[in-house]
Amino acid sequence: MEADAFASYVALDMELQQPLLVLGVLSDMQYADMDDPPAATAPPPPPPASLAPAAAGARHFRHSLELLKRAVQYWKAEGGVSFVAMLGNALAAENAPSERQWSALESFDDARGRVGAPFHLTPGEHDLRCFGTAQLHRLTARHAPLHYSFVACAGWRVVLLDSYDISLLAHPPGSAAYMDVLALLQEHNANPPDAADPLHGLEGDERRWSPTGGGVGRMQLDWLSAQLAAAAAAGERVVLLSRLGWLPAACDPERLLFNFEDVQQRVDAYPGVTALVLFGGDGRGAYARDLRGVHHLSPCAACACDVNEDAFGVVRILEYSIRVEMRGRAPDPERRPNGWPSELSFPTPNGTLVPALPGGGADGFGFILQIWLFLLHTIMLPMQPVFRLLTSSSSQRDEGVAPSRNVATPVDEKSADAAAEAGEEAA
Repeated sequence: MEADAFASYVALDMELQQPLLVLGVLSDMQYADMDDPPAATAPPPPPPASLAPAAAGARHFRHSLELLKRAVQYWKAEGGVSFVAMLGNALAAENAPSERQWSALESFDDARGRVGAPFHLTPGEHDLRCFGTAQLHRLTARHAPLHYSFVACAGWRVVLLDSYDISLLAHPPGSAAYMDVLALLQEHNANPPDAADPLHGLEGDERRWSPTGGGVGRMQLDWLSAQLAAAAAAGERVVLLSRLGWLPAACDPERLLFNFEDVQQRVDAYPGVTALVLFGGDGRGAYARDLRGVHHLSPCAACACDVNEDAFGVVRILEYSIRVEMRGRAPDPERRPNGWPSELSFPTPNGTLVPALPGGGADGFGFILQIWLFLLHTIMLPMQPVFRLLTSSSSQRDEGVAPSRNVATPVDEKSADAAAEAGEEAA
């Protein structure tokens, strides 16, 4: 009996600890086989469009490929990943003027091909500058549309959004779609797209109206709602992947979607369904929770790492919680008002968080306590009839009362049958 109870404990322990899904996480490689640019310069705009993005920090073009190779080794050493979430900007826009994006893509493909798992990539502004929408499938290994979903495992759906569905970068200059986006920008931003500072005079969330920004179109919003509805009907939870964010507390204003409120509304309409949002727009790294308890997490940019410094990790989806294990560069403290998590609880429909059964915090004390309680309960459960018998008999002896026939005592089946027959004859 005790051996069986221990076997049950071990089985539960293994089930709780075994991840249902393991995601490799990486963002902003901006790889190019060229010398690093000065720290305060931004990538040149691709002709014929003249777009002036905000100044970037120090970027290390060649080192980012070495970082990807180390990430692959790490993911394999950790037992492999179900897939890699590449959250945008795999290649640097600086490749485009000299047509180096194709050789850079070969090096990138060779490194990511060693993972032995699918790469799901949400394109960023650098990727669009390198390939445009017409050739972007060479990088994503997927033809349009760029927003899609898949059921990664039982109970979990992954949804990828196209952050540049509405953007100047996604459409040829002069096209009808391009002019529509330009008109939208001019409604909110009086600066011309080719201005030295295209965000001059804009404050707070209004700084999202950048000529290098993007938004989610109406058709994609309706599709997102349909995906969340399908997940809710199937009893699934959702992981959302996006290049740009929609929670102001989790990213800089320049990295918000144009219509971030619309996306948040769609997610809010299905409370408790979306558990985690992974996005790559904030290169400083960020983490925050929305009012519904949904976790929004952005890793640090790989291209910003110094030599031998890393910025990648894994997200493990467990039966009762999500575990985050990041390596290397630490996120900016200002961009993680809720701390930097290692254990994420699932949000519920009322906006609270489900206590994480297997983790109970970074030290795992809650998990150990619950396992011991479960073990104690499992061992004691078969003994309950004996305890009830002993307790009842002891109580009746103390009160001078003979044991009742209602007490669950062991009875010989033949004796019981004979007693029943004697009772029938007496009647």
